[in-house]
Amino acid sequence: SSLVKYNDWLTKNKDRLDKMDRKDRRKLLTEMRNSLFGEDDAKDIWAAETKAENLRAAIDELKDIKGKDISTKLAHFKNALNENYGAEAKAYLERHQQEITNSLLTSVQSDLKALTPTQQNHALRTIRTELGMDAAAVERWDALDSERENRWKSGKEYLAEREKLLKNSSGDSTEALNELRKKYFGAEADSIAAEEAEGHLRFQGEQRIGID
Repeated sequence: SSLVKYNDWLTKNKDRLDKMDRKDRRKLLTEMRNSLFGEDDAKDIWAAETKAENLRAAIDELKDIKGKDISTKLAHFKNALNENYGAEAKAYLERHQQEITNSLLTSVQSDLKALTPTQQNHALRTIRTELGMDAAAVERWDALDSERENRWKSGKEYLAEREKLLKNSSGDSTEALNELRKKYFGAEADSIAAEEAEGHLRFQGEQRIGID
């Protein structure tokens, strides 16, 4: 009966919950669960979700920790992992390794961007190793990071040339743009053209270091 009431409440309040930030949504959900199931039973029923939410919150907090280096922030995360999962921490990390790695890297982007390329590489290797990746996996990620960095460099150079071409063109620049895309993207040129036709410039945004 309580579960039916809870699910009905979720359905009726979906839009409201979707618009709330994580902290407020979590508070409201906890209050509703406690009122329907009792605090002890609600704690048991949603134990797994609570642990995962605590870990996500700890990762989000990394963005707001000022004056601390990446190693210190990584230690903060690992403390939260151990506090919530204890003896199961390693197994949980193995099951969610890539998801957690991407979330953590997202939270320390400002820190990574403040480093030199050599320091960035060291920081990425440290994070991935501390999150359980073996040496072979870390080496594969190193190679992918290098490939991504080169792609973003080429992408930014392409955008600069593209802007210059369009600014100085007095007629139809379609063929010139096609040649420019082939110069920078080769076989991907047609895909890039299709994206631009829809108003999307792939390399106009900011690169997320270690992620894309």
